[in-house]
Amino acid sequence: MPTGTTKTKHGTLLATIATLILAGIAGRLIPHAPNATPLTALALVSGAALGGYLGLIVPVLSLLFTDMPIGTYATEVMISVYLCFMLPVIFGRLVLKKDRRPWLVSSLAVVSSAIFFLTTNFTIWYFGNWYPPTWQGLIACYTAALPFAVNMLVADLVWSAVLFSALAVIEGRSLLHWSPNSLKA
Repeated sequence: MPTGTTKTKHGTLLATIATLILAGIAGRLIPHAPNATPLTALALVSGAALGGYLGLIVPVLSLLFTDMPIGTYATEVMISVYLCFMLPVIFGRLVLKKDRRPWLVSSLAVVSSAIFFLTTNFTIWYFGNWYPPTWQGLIACYTAALPFAVNMLVADLVWSAVLFSALAVIEGRSLLHWSPNSLKA
């Protein structure tokens, strides 16, 4: 291996991580519709492109750096939000690392949105005092959150399409033929 190759790869990796984190920060700080950020898509891409703990750094640091200026919220809810944004990294690592067909990317974006909606709103209902601790309170919590869920779902699908298309271009791959065979080096 020629001298400097490892440094170049290391520098490229750090630049990729920094770029993804900055995109996550910008996506949360630039005015947007409620819950319409690129974080889920960034987490999926991070899992597919970086994998492992490096992929987890992107959503976690994006959230940490933006929660400071935006404001923090109940600890239980923050934990559920952070965990929900780590899950797409795992999906990306386990599924999209080897197979990035558009239907898989879209499916995982939808699943990630649904898990976020169900988990975070359950946490708000269970630990918060906005809704009564009854079945009707839980339904009211989910009902009130539906507009946010729609925004997130649309943003997750759009951002996933944009980011995975960009990743395919960067990697020199076909946008329509992402498959296990097209990802082999």
